[in-house]
Amino acid sequence: MFKSVKEKILLYFPHLQVVLSCHALVGWLALSFGIVIARYIPYCTVTQLYNNKILYSILFLLLIALILNQRIIRCSLFFYIGILLISYGNQKEQTLLQKYHSLAHSSSSIGFEGRVTNSPLYSHGHYHHTVSLTKMFNTSDTIAIAGTAIHWKSNAPCSLFASVQGLGSLLPIDAPENPYGFDRRSILLSKGLFGICVIDSIAQHLESMSPLSKIFHVTYSIATKTIEQVRSPQVRVLLYALFLGDRSQLDDSTKEAFRRAGIFHLLALSGLHVGILATSLMLLFLYIPCPRPIKIGVTILLLWAYLLFVGALPSLFRAVIMATFILLATLWERRSLPLNALGIAGIAWLVISPYSLFTPGFQLSFVATFSIITLYPFVRDHFTPNKIRQHKKGIGAFVYAALFVSMAGFIGTAPLLSWHFGHLSVVGLIANIGAVFLMTLSLNLFFAALIVQVIWPTLSHWIMIGCEGTLSLLVKGAELSCLLPFSQITTNKPCVFSTTLYCTFFISLVLVSKQWLYRLLKWWCPIILFFVPLIGLIHTNKNDLAVIFFKTKEYGLTGIRFPNNRVWLIDEEPVSTVKSSRSHSAFPWLRAQKWCSFDALILPHMSNNSIHTLHQVINNRKPNMVIVPKLSQETKYQQGIEAYLKDNNVECIQAKHNTRFVPSPRCTVTIHQCQSPTVWYEQTSPTEITITYNGITMALVNNRKSNLFVNDFDIVKSNNRISVGDSIYNLDSMGAVTIKINRKGILQFSSIMK
Repeated sequence: MFKSVKEKILLYFPHLQVVLSCHALVGWLALSFGIVIARYIPYCTVTQLYNNKILYSILFLLLIALILNQRIIRCSLFFYIGILLISYGNQKEQTLLQKYHSLAHSSSSIGFEGRVTNSPLYSHGHYHHTVSLTKMFNTSDTIAIAGTAIHWKSNAPCSLFASVQGLGSLLPIDAPENPYGFDRRSILLSKGLFGICVIDSIAQHLESMSPLSKIFHVTYSIATKTIEQVRSPQVRVLLYALFLGDRSQLDDSTKEAFRRAGIFHLLALSGLHVGILATSLMLLFLYIPCPRPIKIGVTILLLWAYLLFVGALPSLFRAVIMATFILLATLWERRSLPLNALGIAGIAWLVISPYSLFTPGFQLSFVATFSIITLYPFVRDHFTPNKIRQHKKGIGAFVYAALFVSMAGFIGTAPLLSWHFGHLSVVGLIANIGAVFLMTLSLNLFFAALIVQVIWPTLSHWIMIGCEGTLSLLVKGAELSCLLPFSQITTNKPCVFSTTLYCTFFISLVLVSKQWLYRLLKWWCPIILFFVPLIGLIHTNKNDLAVIFFKTKEYGLTGIRFPNNRVWLIDEEPVSTVKSSRSHSAFPWLRAQKWCSFDALILPHMSNNSIHTLHQVINNRKPNMVIVPKLSQETKYQQGIEAYLKDNNVECIQAKHNTRFVPSPRCTVTIHQCQSPTVWYEQTSPTEITITYNGITMALVNNRKSNLFVNDFDIVKSNNRISVGDSIYNLDSMGAVTIKINRKGILQFSSIMK
């Protein structure tokens, strides 16, 4: 029976046999599944079982998985290897912290020694490095550490590949403190960083650099000197991002222009950059009389040297491995399976960095490549006009091919872009055609200038002028494309079921036989028409009032989801708060509220810079109305806010004392003003906000110092405390706090513990 079912499935989906024959791809999927299980099910970890021998177990099982030919056994081994990798990472992190605490117990001054493995990045008043530790020490003891990497945070920059010593403290990597917030832990662990080292004083020892480090240091100096010839600061910073992977100096306007134009992926070192570099090297070797295998070998060697020079980025690592297999296949005159090369790259990278599976960069890079490999042939075969098929080498064929590649990548990455960023760029389908051409031309010019820089600096300068002009056209094109209407679509975070349905639909289109394609579409039509309204009904049928107090520096962000799927946001954060405070807490939560509308933004405490807060919120998600306190007399600042909201089609409501709103049945929001200020700049937190639902009253914004105020309400949020009945919770020891009230008036209190 099983055999007949298998034959019937392969009859409808013959391409499934090709996918299953790619053993590396199937093993990569099994490895990824094991990593996910170990991450979200703690009981699957095996740290206590294997203790310090986990690494040897991983290597032994990996060797067996590569030798065996049995598909089920191989997949089981890769699944178990995924569990072991997470266990090994957790054990390495705990061991580092235990060694640090053993030193800190006997001395307050802890020293760290290691080697810098990346260029310094300046952000928020500190220089950030990656340092491979060799030892930790205090005044009386020293503990050796075998190459454990940490995030090095100091007030002074450190040179690349330098040996450094510093005195400071080691901080653990905390999990996200807000739901759907920025997962800094996964980002750092994906880079192999197991702690954050805050350095007070630092010393460098440059003379201990290895010969390879010196070569990289000289190459970095040549690349920097070549880039500094560019006169435009915007293009100069862009070249640092395109060649060295350093996007820390890119301004927000350039990032936003590339993001809205749908070409932000060009800023990530990936297959396009590796392909351009490999093509440039092969063209250069055409004029060098040597055997073809030597040319291919040197090209592969230089690609891996570029990877080591820039750093092991997931997209660049994947591209170098795939380019290596393609070049070796041409050398041996064998047909290379792109899916197998992708699977090998995925396995190799996840073995090195298993936490990369949970980062947007790894997901977008591998999913985009997978969708281009699988979806591009389907789109090309069904949508290419007959006239274009007859002229395969014309300009029209090139334009259609570029459009279909962009379309395949967009279809594959759309769920991930909605999940992580909440934006989809429609204009990117067309913008990628011209952007890829300009990017290819500019990088070829840059690589040529880099080679000529050592021999003939004057010629290198003129080549960089052409490179600068090409990149300037690229930036201008991105800025102009953003002016088009509906260039970017704002989306909510998709649910797991709808994402699964979406992926299953397109995978079935790729795998199905041509003769069964239209019958498959007939089957999918009723499935989509049934499940899409059902998903909407499930997410809109909520009768609870949910109030969340986000974990920020000032605890000044509060989100409210009403039973009728309206969402309000109370923003009492100080004006000096950085943008990341909102983008890492309230904004991801807003996107996660499926089938809900952002109804109102309340600004209880206004100042002359409140318009900056409005600009941050409206650029992310536009509310229907903004509620502000009513001032005793109108000022020019108030007029400026009203004009700004009017230009953005947002209603402005000035709430007087005891103004009451009814956003949902049986639910009222009341705004109290303790005193009426006379002028704008004299207003000092006079507003209080209370909410009542099913007989329970909460004070969400409380500025009174008296404890008697607590007895007047069931729940009070005051500064860094929350009072629920007789219980008082200190927010400093907690993450985000969520309070739910159902239709029966029953309270549910939950929090993310630090």
